[in-house]
Parts: sequence; structure tokens; C-alpha cells
Amino acid sequence: HCSVHGRFTVEQIAHARAIYPEARIIVHPECTREVVDAADDFGSTERIVKLVNEAPSGAVIGIGTEINLVNRLAHQHPDKEIFCLDPVVCPCSTMYR
Repeated sequence: HCSVHGRFTVEQIAHARAIYPEARIIVHPECTREVVDAADDFGSTERIVKLVNEAPSGAVIGIGTEINLVNRLAHQHPDKEIFCLDPVVCPCSTMYR
């Protein structure tokens, strides 16, 4: 169990889809089963990075994982709209290391 990933909800995914209907939603597998099922894709940190790297320019991607990774990916890919599903999520010191 991860308290950070437990904060992501199906409602956050629905909200993201309402704002960005074209968004691809990717979550970490430590999210709840309901969140994983509602997402377009899921995977480890390595897989999330791979999916973002492979996304075309202009892609909109909502990510459900530790905020430092999401911020790093957004910085590395200014040609893509990358955002965290939970705008107030706390950083995970273990994953950040």
C-alpha cells in the first residue's frame, strides 16, 4: 500500500476527462483497482516515463503518481500538456529518492 497512490480517485479521472476529453490517463499500479481500471493505461515509473516519451507532440496526459515525477516529465516535455490527477498530492519521499 502506498498512501500517495491511494489518494487518486475515479472522480479525479472523470474531472480530468471533463476538462481534457482527449487526455490519456496513466496511473501507477499501486493506485486502487478502481482507479487502475478507469485509467487508459497503468505501469511502473519506468513504463510511465516510456509512455510519455513515446506520446506525440501536443498530447495531453494526466498522470496518477508521485508529483515530482509528473513535474519532471512536464518540464522535459514542454510540447505536451502533462498534469497530475491530484493537484494537491503530497510528494513521496521514498519514490523521490
